[in-house]
Amino acid sequence: MLRFATMKKVFKWLEYMRTISPSVWRARASLAVAYALHGNSDAAQDELAEVRRLNPALTISVFEQTLSFKKPAIPSKEARFIEFTERSSQVLRDLGLPD
Repeated sequence: MLRFATMKKVFKWLEYMRTISPSVWRARASLAVAYALHGNSDAAQDELAEVRRLNPALTISVFEQTLSFKKPAIPSKEARFIEFTERSSQVLRDLGLPD
């Protein structure tokens, strides 16, 4: 689990992204995941509802495609990236996003 100070920065930046780009579903999906992982399921559900309003066709598969590597993977970071993707997908699935 991330340290409290790190989580505060995560929320600060994701909430900032939501403020300056409220129609960008990807930032809001990341915020939903962060809220859920931090135990704030009501805020996570609210964000996911807005994500689904912005992108009604969004599925776990589509979400994962937006996270794919655009360049060859960096071996030292690939495992962490895969773990992040799988964890984020599971959280969104638990929140009700269809596969």
